[in-house]
Amino acid sequence: MKKKVYIHIGAHKSASTLIQQNMRENRALFRERYDLDYLLVEDLVDTPFIRHFRAIANTEKAMSEHSFFDSVEKTREYIDEAIRLSPCGKILISWEGILGHSALDRYQGIYTHVKAVSESLKAIFKNQDCRVVLIVRKQDSFIESCYLQQIKEGRTLSFQEFIESIDIHRISWCNIADTLESDFGEDFGVVPFESITILGAKLFLGSFFNFLMGEKIDMEEVALIENANSGLSARGVDISREILPYISEKNLRAMKKLIFAEFNSSKLGKASFFDGFTRALIKKANAEGNRELYIRYFSEFISSAGMESDTLKAYWL
Repeated sequence: MKKKVYIHIGAHKSASTLIQQNMRENRALFRERYDLDYLLVEDLVDTPFIRHFRAIANTEKAMSEHSFFDSVEKTREYIDEAIRLSPCGKILISWEGILGHSALDRYQGIYTHVKAVSESLKAIFKNQDCRVVLIVRKQDSFIESCYLQQIKEGRTLSFQEFIESIDIHRISWCNIADTLESDFGEDFGVVPFESITILGAKLFLGSFFNFLMGEKIDMEEVALIENANSGLSARGVDISREILPYISEKNLRAMKKLIFAEFNSSKLGKASFFDGFTRALIKKANAEGNRELYIRYFSEFISSAGMESDTLKAYWL
């Protein structure tokens, strides 16, 4: 009997850390109670899986067709063996790096190489019974959060420099969902990130796993980690941009860690960059796609989570 494989592919800054930290914290529970194992980024370091998705995300050096298919084959062999060796009948792979990276300026949009991602997933997991789930965040908030992540990682560009390369017509989540749905059909689903605001961390996680696996998790048994991944505050961004260019490579990691510890959003509040006018323009430019996304993709999760059908319309429509 085939094992069931669940693949959570991100997106970045959309509850990935919340999911992954709670899987780490409760690994024994998930294995023993739900026959569910996981592969997270630390389990995949220096493997063909990591190397493949980082290679196709490289905007500076495109893979040749031969290299792509050779990489897919090696990755499939690795994944098949890793799944075979798992002690459980169900395996969750969770890594937002499958979709690429948060440097949206280099993509000139949101994951503009998604076709290569989807084709890769389909080929790599062709021997497996798998389901793919994507968590999406409304465009303005997603772009801001990705910028903050880039600063946290050590880049020092301004927000204006970050967004000036992003094409407003290449930030459609609906196009990304359609690409993945074309390869995975009913075995693909979309979760709206904003539902965590309505449900809270515990109910969101329970709803996520139920949507992912079609199985209810008793969240009272789960040792919950809620505040999994805060961002930089506006003050932290200013300090990072001012100081980091002058820090030696030797001390850079320690300085980034110090700035984040002292100037994070949990302490000083969330940074915001878009004004109301620009947010409205982004919303208008993506209105049709977001409406399609809501009707065709969000409805399934909203229903399974027990929310009213119009609960998230204020965020997206």
